[in-house]
Amino acid sequence: MKFFHLTGGTPYYRVAAAGGVSFLCSEIDKRVSKELQRIQVDPDLLPLIRAAYTSDLNTKIGGARPDERARLEAVLKATDEEENRTARLYAAGKISEEIWDALWAEWQDRRNQVRRTLETLTVSQQVHIDNLDMALQIIARIGTLYNGLERKDQKELLRQVVSRVVVNDAGNVSLELRTPFAYLRDLTQEIRMVKKQSKREKRKRKPTVSLPSVLSEHVRISSNRAGTAGTYPNNPLA
Repeated sequence: MKFFHLTGGTPYYRVAAAGGVSFLCSEIDKRVSKELQRIQVDPDLLPLIRAAYTSDLNTKIGGARPDERARLEAVLKATDEEENRTARLYAAGKISEEIWDALWAEWQDRRNQVRRTLETLTVSQQVHIDNLDMALQIIARIGTLYNGLERKDQKELLRQVVSRVVVNDAGNVSLELRTPFAYLRDLTQEIRMVKKQSKREKRKRKPTVSLPSVLSEHVRISSNRAGTAGTYPNNPLA
């Protein structure tokens, strides 16, 4: 799409190819605003979304590499055990002070390297969580926020959140979001689908009045009106 001005100064968008379909900027801008409202997250879903991406990150990053974390912790434990064994040999006079000093320096270097690696795994996970927390705060109120901004600030918000605005020949608008907003939108849609499915299943499990019960109640009422209560086999009062 390209931006143009009609005769008289009315702004519009038009497909770049000659003779392409054109749309008034004001109409497209309204549809962009509506799309932003659609991706805005319900406040009630925020705790579920946070729990979902935290769990996801635990699996893919911090749990990211559970084998690696376990291996590094095992290295620390083995280093402690090696130092304790060697300390007993040193105390018994079986190794020299020079050898002890060299080994002690080696153990400290090994520990420091392993601990830095473990910290990196933890920090990397926390950085991702912090970034998602910040993005979630934006997407949770993006529709309201966008409509309250000045034009230049609206453009800046779109640049930060949206990678591309797609307009088809019918003038329908869809937004392709940047990372991590696209991930959060997909996650939100999944959670909404799960909640809808759960509601449907709950409705299916609700007890319903069976046809025989309805008929029995109808018979009871009819019998009372006729003064013959208790004469029907299905009458609960019989």
